[in-house]
Amino acid sequence: MEDRPLTQVSTDPITLTAHETSPALIFSTFTATTAFNLGLALRDRILSLPATSRKPALISITLTTAPLPSSFTDNQPVPPHVVFQCATEPGTIPDNEVWVRRKRNTVLRWGVSSTVQSAKFSRSEILHRALNAKMCFDDAFRLVGVQLEYEKVRSSLAEEQFGFDCHCCTYALRWNNGLDY
Repeated sequence: MEDRPLTQVSTDPITLTAHETSPALIFSTFTATTAFNLGLALRDRILSLPATSRKPALISITLTTAPLPSSFTDNQPVPPHVVFQCATEPGTIPDNEVWVRRKRNTVLRWGVSSTVQSAKFSRSEILHRALNAKMCFDDAFRLVGVQLEYEKVRSSLAEEQFGFDCHCCTYALRWNNGLDY
């Protein structure tokens, strides 16, 4: 694979899906050796970026033959089949594993990356789907494939606001009897 400069990522779900399903990006076979070589190549590529334009990353490659996140054996979740995982450099945090799990679950459940999934929904759609279903935001993530965290903010005894942050894009919203972008 040739080493090309990184370009701006599209926000169009059709373009993203076409890129992800491109025959040039589909492996005819995939083994533990393939995963190891791909993981090292990704790590090398990230580390080749100027230090000022990169952040520590966690690279995780999991076989898609892993059970869906809702699969249980003896009331214990079946762990995914991780075939490669490494940090690119110091600076990752324990919470990165939660982030990786959510990204992995999106791919297993929806068959597309969380980048594609978040591009499919506008920020108001994400919130309205979650709020109309009266669900917690971990469940909202499972519904639309986008992780949302919220905090309750009380500016006075009569007024409660909720702040929402989307972890896979730049959405930061406030809810006060309606969306306040």
